Amino acid sequence: MKIKKIAYILLIPLLGVLIGDLCQKQTKGFRLQNVFSSFPSEPTHPPLSQSQVSSIQEILDQPFYFMKKGQQCFAFLSKDEKYVLKLFRWEKLEPPFWTNWITTKKGQSLIQERKKKKDFDFTSYKLAYTELKEETGLLFVQLEPNKELNIPLELYDNIRIKHVIQSGNLAFILQKKVENFAPYLAQKILEGNSSDLYPFFMELAYLLQNRSTKKISDSDISLEYNMGILEGKPVLFDIGNLSRSEGPLHAKEFMQKEAKLIFATLNKEAPDLAFFLQTEIDKITAQELESKP
Repeated sequence: MKIKKIAYILLIPLLGVLIGDLCQKQTKGFRLQNVFSSFPSEPTHPPLSQSQVSSIQEILDQPFYFMKKGQQCFAFLSKDEKYVLKLFRWEKLEPPFWTNWITTKKGQSLIQERKKKKDFDFTSYKLAYTELKEETGLLFVQLEPNKELNIPLELYDNIRIKHVIQSGNLAFILQKKVENFAPYLAQKILEGNSSDLYPFFMELAYLLQNRSTKKISDSDISLEYNMGILEGKPVLFDIGNLSRSEGPLHAKEFMQKEAKLIFATLNKEAPDLAFFLQTEIDKITAQELESKP
């Protein structure tokens, strides 16, 4: 009997761990506590107009379904499949709770590391929202709680469990839903119709020029992972790697550096598109030089 009791005592916590691990995998790590900041900041944004509030509420007044877990956010797709709602993963942005009670060198290092990441990420989101809304498909960015925009959000996690939370207590990003560009590119290459994409890459060249003019760099522009297509135009839906470049800037060098990963893919998969994009960059930068006094 004693052996059975000991076995039960050992088995119960083991089952708890296994069940918890299973739930974590099934929900892709989504938990309500992970989308709320433990240290919410006071609102610093300017007041929203009534038309802004109404348009955002109209979009959010529908169910959103779990899409995927990213490095920075949980992404949910609207019922009409036109919008993506991104909720921040605060467990990645804030130090674990034990750092509040246990003072160690490791804990202090972790606090500083998470603060640095949060500051960088939020600066990137602000840059995107204030200067690159069209190029990123952004509709709204809320980086701190906002009672002006406080409506119940109906969310369904990866195993279709319903959660209702107030938008006013959250930090979130709202974007247009765009199609991933990589499958579209692959299909055009397979069909032998890569030239159909010339207008897309012409738009991409102008997008890069706009970033060059504003001195906004992105360390992670790639056709495979963060490039989308909306109404034939490029959209860079990952807005977490933007920063302002300092000092003098040579437009052509900047644009080619920004497109480094893009050229790597095109040179391998569609050399004609690589040549076309390079030609457009050369043309745009030559026109800029001619227009300067």
